[in-house]
Amino acid sequence: MNNKSFPHLMPEGRIGPMSTPNRVVLPAMDMNVSEGGEIVQSEIDHYAARAIAFPYGVA
Repeated sequence: MNNKSFPHLMPEGRIGPMSTPNRVVLPAMDMNVSEGGEIVQSEIDHYAARAIAFPYGVA
């Protein structure tokens, strides 16, 4: 990705007091694997694999 293709996505973003390197965000999604509202290892593994397979958020 580059700034010419996505000029409004690539600049630094802000969410309240937190800054982000760009404005690309992966929202929370429900996979129905939580136990009592806690994150479980299978969810961590899923998002880790996704980050490796789709480093720019493109699925």
